[in-house]
This record gives sequence, structure tokens and C-alpha cells, in this order.
Amino acid sequence: MIEFPKGLIKDNETIEAAALRELKEETGYEGKVIRVNPFLATCAYLMNEMSSIVEIEVDESRMGDTNCEEAEEIIPFWVDKRKFNREMERFQDNNYIVESNVWFYLKR
Repeated sequence: MIEFPKGLIKDNETIEAAALRELKEETGYEGKVIRVNPFLATCAYLMNEMSSIVEIEVDESRMGDTNCEEAEEIIPFWVDKRKFNREMERFQDNNYIVESNVWFYLKR
């Protein structure tokens, strides 16, 4: 699965803090929040789950250690937005599933 870092917002945590925490835990990167997009339904007719894409400015040359949960098997990597179409071919050729949020964000 090709997807953005994600997770739940903990009690008394802001969406910005949750996004930065998940980024660090799942990728080892740190950053600065530059935009919080609105919460949108992921599948309104089946469940009440909502999600938001938080855009973060990250220095890809600075990566620390990850702190993934035991069940998570995450391999962080960069995709250059300008090369996304070519990368999509590689993902599909290798039977990866690309999350819709990733596809729509990188295609804009």
C-alpha cells in the first residue's frame, strides 16, 4: 500500500500535533505544518470516519529514527510530484495499491 502517514488524533491533541507525531513515528521525518485541509468523509454511506490531509514542509535530507507500532511494517520513501505518473506505472507493475488521497494530491 502506498499511502501518506496517518493515525488517530489522541485526546486533547490538535490535528497539527497528531500529524507531526505520525510523520515522525512512521517515517522518521520532522517538519512544519503549512496547511490543514478540511475534514472529509472517507466513505459516508458506510461509516462516519473523517480524514484530513495536513500538508507539512519536510527536509528530506534529515531523517531520524522511526517509532512504528509493532504491527506496522513501513518503508518510507520520496516520490517527486513531477515524476508521479512514471512512479504510478512502477507501483502498478509491482502490484502496489495506491491510496486515493495520495493519487489525487499528487495529480493536482
